[in-house]
Amino acid sequence: MYQRNNIVEVQDLLWDYYQQLKHYQLEPSSLDKTILEQAFEQLFGRCYLHHGTLNTVLKGFREHKAQLLLVLEYPQLPLHNNDAETDIRGAAA
Repeated sequence: MYQRNNIVEVQDLLWDYYQQLKHYQLEPSSLDKTILEQAFEQLFGRCYLHHGTLNTVLKGFREHKAQLLLVLEYPQLPLHNNDAETDIRGAAA
């Protein structure tokens, strides 16, 4: 149960961070860029005792930080690839 609560906590924080990135795309600013960079460190720099799998996932985010935060340099970049997935599904149907 404790591990499940950790996962839910990280999911909630991740979705909140995603919403902040979406807002940044609409109105980029150097202050918000700095805030989002710091928030990335706080969110993905976490370590959960007795939850190796979650720690591994968070480490993966940290290892891909440069790619994940490209949107802070180029706000026009999409935050996800759902459009590509939809295109593929449409072509396969």
